[in-house]
Amino acid sequence: MMSHHQALLLLGALSEEFDTLADGIETLAGLVAETVRDADDTTRPLAMQQAQAIDEMTQRCRALCDLTDTLSREDPLNDALKAIPLSALADRLSLALRLTRSPTVARPDTGDLMLFD
Repeated sequence: MMSHHQALLLLGALSEEFDTLADGIETLAGLVAETVRDADDTTRPLAMQQAQAIDEMTQRCRALCDLTDTLSREDPLNDALKAIPLSALADRLSLALRLTRSPTVARPDTGDLMLFD
């Protein structure tokens, strides 16, 4: 069985891993941006779709990085979930924990996926 201290250390390490993954994905985003820029009219829509998917992965990794970092500091779980900027991700995680998120609890700016930010 894992000790409480080990769980906190693991959450901190996972946070660093998510951050590293997000950095790597951002590097790939640069390559895809070049593809979008150089694409002709027939391939540009698919290239844009791929670029948006990569951008979403980066944002999800950053959100998971922040979540695991917050939890590693023993901040309250509900506060950590409320701080997730992507409402769909927060809802999936809340569902996994058998929690429900009220729209009034979520931040007003929650839920918008920022593409190419």
